[in-house]
Amino acid sequence: MVGEEAEREDDEKRALPETEALWYLSNASKEHRSLLKHPVIASFLWLKWQRIRTLFYVNMFLYLAFVVLLTAFIFVRFGGYSVQPTDVESKREVGKVIKSQVSI
Repeated sequence: MVGEEAEREDDEKRALPETEALWYLSNASKEHRSLLKHPVIASFLWLKWQRIRTLFYVNMFLYLAFVVLLTAFIFVRFGGYSVQPTDVESKREVGKVIKSQVSI
């Protein structure tokens, strides 16, 4: 019983993802990249894409919505404000605050 569990754990440690070989083919050398165009491998990649494309598009949509909403928030929140004070009175007040902070 203990031997069977140890064997199963060894098998699980040795188990590789099914696309790892394809990753090595694409990154190992330029000579092997042509193998990715083989009809069997192309069919395998097409089937994998069919399984995950919905997740990819949902992820892409959520990311795009996040970027648009964040950009809109920044423009609405900070778009009409100037970083530098424009009138002379405000500049004097800012100068007084800076001087008081430096002297502390």
